[in-house]
Amino acid sequence: MSSLREPRLEFLSPLLSSCALQSYEHGVNTFDTANIYSNGISEVYLGRAIKALNLPREEIVVMTKVCD
Repeated sequence: MSSLREPRLEFLSPLLSSCALQSYEHGVNTFDTANIYSNGISEVYLGRAIKALNLPREEIVVMTKVCD
């Protein structure tokens, strides 16, 4: 069972990968995230998508913010 502290977002992984790929293919190379978005899970899934899609990491900027 998921909680607000530990969201279960595995179902979004294919959607995020598709969005990241389409964004990159259309010239987007900057992605903004934060540890407060889904308790940091969004950062994890973005990183996994970038790696799985084999996007050129040296061309991508990932921005993040830290919230207490």
